[in-house]
Amino acid sequence: MFVFSNEYKERIISAQKNPSYITASGVSVDEIKKFVLSSFDENSKSVPMLRARLFDYILSSAQIAYEEGDIFTCDLNHGNALRDLRDKYHELLLEKVYFKQEQFRDGYDGRLFFGGADWGHQTPVWQTLYDLGISGIIEKAQTIKEKAISEKAQDFYDTVIIAYRAFKKLLLRAAENIEKFDDENSLALAVCLKNLSTRPPKSLYEALELTLIYYRVTTEIEGHNIRSLGSIDLLWKPFYEADLASGKSEKELDDLIAAFFVRLEAFDVTANVPVMIGGKDGKGNPAYSYFSEKLVDIFSSLNIISPKIHVKYNSYIPQTLAEKVCSDIIKGNSSYLFINDETVISSLVKVGIDEKECYDYTVIGCYEPVATGVEACSTCNIRVMLPKLLELVLNDGIDPYTGKLIGEEVALDKIKSIDDLLFAVEKKLDECVEIFIKGTNEIENNYDKETSSPMLSATYESAMERGVDLYHGGVKYSNSGVHIMGIATLVDSLCAIKKLVYDEKRLSLKEFNKILLSNWD
Repeated sequence: MFVFSNEYKERIISAQKNPSYITASGVSVDEIKKFVLSSFDENSKSVPMLRARLFDYILSSAQIAYEEGDIFTCDLNHGNALRDLRDKYHELLLEKVYFKQEQFRDGYDGRLFFGGADWGHQTPVWQTLYDLGISGIIEKAQTIKEKAISEKAQDFYDTVIIAYRAFKKLLLRAAENIEKFDDENSLALAVCLKNLSTRPPKSLYEALELTLIYYRVTTEIEGHNIRSLGSIDLLWKPFYEADLASGKSEKELDDLIAAFFVRLEAFDVTANVPVMIGGKDGKGNPAYSYFSEKLVDIFSSLNIISPKIHVKYNSYIPQTLAEKVCSDIIKGNSSYLFINDETVISSLVKVGIDEKECYDYTVIGCYEPVATGVEACSTCNIRVMLPKLLELVLNDGIDPYTGKLIGEEVALDKIKSIDDLLFAVEKKLDECVEIFIKGTNEIENNYDKETSSPMLSATYESAMERGVDLYHGGVKYSNSGVHIMGIATLVDSLCAIKKLVYDEKRLSLKEFNKILLSNWD
């Protein structure tokens, strides 16, 4: 029986930084990268099919990471090869298609905005993955494919079948290599992997291992960052209670969860790995339980910063849960975020999502809510730099860095007050956002020429019904986000201008800008 300890915690965090790859389990990372990148073909008839076959190659050939005696495995020595291949297709399209958009490239080159494509803010429908398992998803895709009429839909189902068969082969390959270590934990993990290759998870241990390896394979190899592990109190509670009923001890199960959390910490992911607790279930009923509080207790005891816990807050939240979270924050653990259910649900309804589809929303990434199972939301497509907008206005609409006009010309002589300046900045923001949205729409309309995600798509009912990848229009709602950044810097700048130019009248706006252009010389 696995027993969690501080020694285990430190060993796993250290091992994740320097993975122990089983050399005999696969080919070298250099060989992986060489094979994948040599497959680049700018005239490829189907990039999604190419990606699926290369995904299969990596999962079948890459060396497996395993720390002897561990209870989890989740990593391969893949060298980011499939991500690098996608970048090559993206760069090709940047030059051939995206930068043909009027003023889109000028804004990009001048660092006025960043982004365009966002493959880093998605999540699977975890309940579907747990309910069907790998084999169930394969069987479902095979069944639907038989009824598919269009060749495009059949190709989509083929990518799902290829990807999940590759995933299944990986589990069996990992089991074969790990059981050779012949210690209690290694043998238990090998059995777990074999079980997951043939059926859905039945125990908490199996659910946790499936979550870890699916997360790493989809994020690291397929290249689509999973930015939420879902409402883990709702998802894991049935497994937890079934294990207790079967005779497993509470201590044993709590130790498994602690080990899982430590693994997330060891990943050292930017902005942490998000999970959720509380809120409402899919029928709008309160989702809080003793298990929500147990998860907070386990996390609080570990002194780690990942996962990041999104606490859905509404009038039904138990006072004991709210107090536990607040107490942990007071102690210095800031990896919590309270999310207001009422505000989130009403905001999702405002963008056209049915209220009943919003009850069990998912919080993606930092704190971006999406409707679970029906919305693919790229929340960080465009990031606009507000101080740069002010610079454009001060230079008649021309970027001094590139010398290019972005949006309409600005008549600086007509700006007579701080209100006029604010209006000019707001107008320039509207102009630029429209330019960037147009360019981003063109990027998203060409996603099928650079990326695809059968791993994620297979968990979305609408994608499977339509026979269309999640990134190619396979979900009911596809929304994209615009971030405005540098608010504090813009406010500070405007306050300085207001004081020096309009209140004290020490300088004209042109004189002030001349100082900026000369870098204060």
